[in-house]
Amino acid sequence: MWLLWCLGWAAYAFYAAAFLFCFAVGLYYLAELVEEYTVFTCKLIRWLIIGTLALHAALLLLEDAWWSLIAVGVLAHLLYASLLKTYPGFQFSSPSFILSALLLLAHHYLAFAYFAEAYRPFLEVLAFFTFLVWPAPFLLVISLSANELVLPQTEERSHLMMPGSSGVLYADGGSSSHFVSAYLKGRRRGLLYFLNNLRDSLLPNGWKSKKGY
Repeated sequence: MWLLWCLGWAAYAFYAAAFLFCFAVGLYYLAELVEEYTVFTCKLIRWLIIGTLALHAALLLLEDAWWSLIAVGVLAHLLYASLLKTYPGFQFSSPSFILSALLLLAHHYLAFAYFAEAYRPFLEVLAFFTFLVWPAPFLLVISLSANELVLPQTEERSHLMMPGSSGVLYADGGSSSHFVSAYLKGRRRGLLYFLNNLRDSLLPNGWKSKKGY
């Protein structure tokens, strides 16, 4: 019996590794799609927010739910919608972004507190988090990679400039023709950048190169 017991735990480890691998591949693919189709992603997030707000209203009318839980969820999604005004650019120090992050944590806390007091089947708990809590924040987090492709504003550019003997020199020592490329290269620190580094560190060198036929 001990052999089957060991094989059972090995099977658990295998399926967990397969799930993590598929999740990482899917996340990488979604991050690339978001960078490629930012306009469509913005529209998708907007419609997701509208649908989630409609689900909150239906939950309030048809189910016995906390008013505070519904109110925080509605307020959080309204703040998510306000972030779309500058999409895919995000100002991490802006009050709307900071309040959105805090309300996301508060929404999770109230949801866990509600389901701890009112017994619900696991399927209903999973449905609540899947359709009323996670969709819009998940896409916004993935969109942080696209945020790094946004061109610098005038104020940001002025901080990176310094006077030179022949015209204007930038912080990287180059001319204005290299300003945008140097700026974007210096800001590549998002989700897709992390996944690329993880892929390069895990895969052997032979796997990275393309096969020649």
